[in-house]
Amino acid sequence: MSEPNANADPRVRIAFLLGWSVSELHGRLRKGVRPMPRQSARATESAPRLDVADGEIEKFTDAFVFTAQRVARFFHALEFETPAHALPLSQEIFALPENARAWLAGARKFYTPRELRDLLNAWTMHVWAQLDAASPASAQAFTAGMSLADTYWYLRLPARRPARAPSGESWQRLLSKFRLDVERTRLASLEKHLPAYVAPVIRNQLRAWSIGTDLVYRDGKLMRDPTTKNAATLTPEDETHLQNALEKQTSEWSNLLFEWRTATSYLRDADRRWIVIGRRVGLFGVLLITTFALALFAVWIAIFLSVSVLPGLFTFLNQKQPGLGDWLGIVNFLWTLLIAAPAPLILRAIFQATRTLQQWLDDQLMIYFINRRTAVTWNRYLKEQ
Repeated sequence: MSEPNANADPRVRIAFLLGWSVSELHGRLRKGVRPMPRQSARATESAPRLDVADGEIEKFTDAFVFTAQRVARFFHALEFETPAHALPLSQEIFALPENARAWLAGARKFYTPRELRDLLNAWTMHVWAQLDAASPASAQAFTAGMSLADTYWYLRLPARRPARAPSGESWQRLLSKFRLDVERTRLASLEKHLPAYVAPVIRNQLRAWSIGTDLVYRDGKLMRDPTTKNAATLTPEDETHLQNALEKQTSEWSNLLFEWRTATSYLRDADRRWIVIGRRVGLFGVLLITTFALALFAVWIAIFLSVSVLPGLFTFLNQKQPGLGDWLGIVNFLWTLLIAAPAPLILRAIFQATRTLQQWLDDQLMIYFINRRTAVTWNRYLKEQ
């Protein structure tokens, strides 16, 4: 896992990231991105650090344009169509970044959330068919990326959600255990195409976020109860805190999936020391158990030979004195065949098993600590009240 998978298909990963970006683009518009008011002369003199230098985009409007750019660039990277030779539907997609930038600057109109949804729905069906014809795995990845991103980006805050919003956009539905189990299964099938450690880490965090039917109020406090079957209706304030925590978690997923930060960059020096210690302790324990098992096996063989085989063999050899040399030759042959010859193979197998175990321990410890550094609990902001 720590090395790039030689069997990974770049198109599968691009399709996954394209699907995520499509969902995010639609979600940002539904969440209320709007043109910013004109800045005062004094504000234009302010010059904060560049967003790329910070590694994140603070303004919601800039993030919307950046997401539109990702949609266009990832589609271009699939090499199905180019801006110069694209179908009319795809030409609208390639034009999204500039149109979004002009709209946010107040220079033109833009799509309503429904209009953008209809455009993206028609276009993604077109892309889905192209991907399925080229590689079914990439078509599945396209769906997986879009569906995983919907976990947060299809939500709207209570203040922006109409009273009769579809049940499909409720936090109970989007965070249901059944739905997130499907997302976890999809990630498992795509693990070799994604950056190292990312799929297992996100799968662990999806399990922790499977709270769609688990949240209840007890003594006025919101808590998780896996035994309940019907989640409570959250107050607008509590649901806002829940969505804010999910937004933070989704941001960490984006960092990992798009490799804006490598998974191992989250590890601290203390984490790396604990990984080394854990690896050594684990290997020592396994080698100790293996040595003990081999010693017991050797003792059992020795007892078996001394009690059951050797007495009869010595009696037989005493009766066959004239042909003793021939019988000793047979014994030597059996020794070579059954013990001496297999011994190097057994030792080599033990060595390979030890190396495999070491890599497995490294991976599990890496996943554990990366998960610790990137996980955001559902009640993170509730605790701060």
